Amino acid sequence: MRIFLTTAVLVASTFLLTSSFAQAQVDEPQTDETEIQETETDVNVRIGPRVTGDVGDIGETAIGATARLEVDEFPIQASGAFDLYLSEGNGTIFTTDLNAQVPVELEDRWFLPYVGAGLGLTRVSGDGGTTDLGVNLLGGAEVNLRFFRPFAQAQVTLGDDFDRVGLTGGVLFNI
Repeated sequence: MRIFLTTAVLVASTFLLTSSFAQAQVDEPQTDETEIQETETDVNVRIGPRVTGDVGDIGETAIGATARLEVDEFPIQASGAFDLYLSEGNGTIFTTDLNAQVPVELEDRWFLPYVGAGLGLTRVSGDGGTTDLGVNLLGGAEVNLRFFRPFAQAQVTLGDDFDRVGLTGGVLFNI
């Protein structure tokens, strides 16, 4: 439980710090010292539901949520996710992921592929419960529609006790 709380605090802190940094206004002096121009950095936050099918060691389907943070002037996006697996056994399985994503630049602005890496926490409760920390490698794409962004993603998490191989689909909404 302590590892879960630590991970949750880390995810929340990352989003808050990045958001606070991005929303700060920067004053840039012009050629005329009496004229100061204020510029504001655009911050985009998207959240939404997701469904993941694991074909790795868990082998179950999960429902969850994801959040993404993008700062226009910063080339890396932050991404966090929480999934609860619909396990047929007595225990409960949940995962928490914190990733950094790098968009792959294309001329089309409606199809937005990305690659990334991060940390993944897998928690199994019940008889013989365990907690496993692993490394995430992922790739996916969003479709940039007017009010929402459907996405598909493949992710591999390599851990000591569990290797997850997840295929995820979901929808992100701008907030």
